[in-house]
Amino acid sequence: MNRYFIAVCDDEEFALSQISGAVKKEFEKSGMNVDITVFNEPKLLLELNRTSSFDVIFLDIDMPDLDGIETARIIKNQNPKSLIIFVTGKDELVYKSFEVHPFGFIRKFKLKEEISSIVEDIIKELSRNDYMLNFKIEGIHYKLLIDEIAYIESKGNYIIINTTDGLTYKYKDSINKKEIELSEQGFVRTHEKYLVNLKYIFKINKSSVTVIQNYDIPVSRSRMNALKEGFLNYYGRVGLGGI
Repeated sequence: MNRYFIAVCDDEEFALSQISGAVKKEFEKSGMNVDITVFNEPKLLLELNRTSSFDVIFLDIDMPDLDGIETARIIKNQNPKSLIIFVTGKDELVYKSFEVHPFGFIRKFKLKEEISSIVEDIIKELSRNDYMLNFKIEGIHYKLLIDEIAYIESKGNYIIINTTDGLTYKYKDSINKKEIELSEQGFVRTHEKYLVNLKYIFKINKSSVTVIQNYDIPVSRSRMNALKEGFLNYYGRVGLGGI
């Protein structure tokens, strides 16, 4: 079983204890193998995250000196694969946080009610990330985790897989087949020649999307609505009730 590393960061000791305790309890109930580290300062989290990237980070938004949104922005640069869940006691801060595309939200005053569903979604996402894409190039077999793929491009009878760390793999295959295979793994067709991992879309423009490493991928006019719907479904997994 894979072991996942989780961070919880809040500048208030009581809240830190409450959140980390609830997170630990929910993951233990699921039988997941997790290691939880707590931080009362964002700078300490960022320092360790440079060398030991966390799979999941529960992050308070409202903190002095370095707030949760700016911390999340730095984390995204350090490791875009990290799932960030904002925890806040101020509803109005939720909308401001959309710019860094968090995985979800928990409101402190509804911690007990919302923690179960977000942990369930985290487990589904981590399981999705374990899905492997298998292919062969010049007799050599390759396996890539879905989480490593930013987007796939079609070129003639070949496809080019572009990874999150800038590597590319080109081999003979059909992007139509890849769309069918990966549609349940969080990928969306933006264009006749492009298939994009929703997790790495940072901005939807008028006729393109900006993905990891600031690549702009074209979006066909006929596919824009489906793209937006898929994007909202992907990032709208946590209900915000009366916010």
